[in-house]
Amino acid sequence: MGALQRLVRRLGRRREREEAGLCLVEGRRAVEEALTVAKLEAVLYTPDFAGERPELLAAVPAGVPILQTSAKELAALSCTETPQGIMAVARIPSSSWETVAATRRTLVALDGIQDPGNLGTVIRAAAAFGAGVVVCPGSVDPYNPKVVRATAGYLFRFPPVFLPRGGKEGMDLLRGVGYRIFAAGPRGGVALPEADLTGPVAVWIGNEGKGLSEEAVAAADRSLRIPTPGPVESLNAGVAAAVILYEIARRGG
Repeated sequence: MGALQRLVRRLGRRREREEAGLCLVEGRRAVEEALTVAKLEAVLYTPDFAGERPELLAAVPAGVPILQTSAKELAALSCTETPQGIMAVARIPSSSWETVAATRRTLVALDGIQDPGNLGTVIRAAAAFGAGVVVCPGSVDPYNPKVVRATAGYLFRFPPVFLPRGGKEGMDLLRGVGYRIFAAGPRGGVALPEADLTGPVAVWIGNEGKGLSEEAVAAADRSLRIPTPGPVESLNAGVAAAVILYEIARRGG
């Protein structure tokens, strides 16, 4: 196994990603997006992919190592179940929650989110509606390969950032720079259509199974729920965030 393959294998682990400042980008759409906005360090591809999408490989910047490998080896290196014949190593964008808070009137804060698909959906929705994403301790790493793929690479255009604390303490950090805090949940609180969502607003979303703690809900300025006339009691975190962000954007937030 060569040095590049060993690096790719290591980047499947969060600690290695954080130490190297690098992440994996898997999937054709994600790599295509990363080519336009991310700093790539290497690209691996299969012969079949080269025959199907030669123009994508031709777009790789000069000086970036490109390695052809077998489909079997790429599958062994992949962190997803259905590799699409290409993956890349990209540098993790450098940013801070203070910078994002200074430039985005709407934030979604993820506190204890564990599912990579949910986090990817939130990041993609935030990119669509011009919001920022802050990730609290205890959540899945936003640069997990499954998250990167679920965002279709858009996290490089709107990089998620880490908030050093979650719950009440994290809310206080954002409140201190001018945000009103809305705790999203399935019950109680003000219904989304009636809520005053004039910015700056930070929408707090909790763990998929447990939601937000009672302390966090009490610490928010308001609780927010999405009315669901159908039999479904609640929406998953990714869908709920998308609906709320759409409503804020629709009102010009």
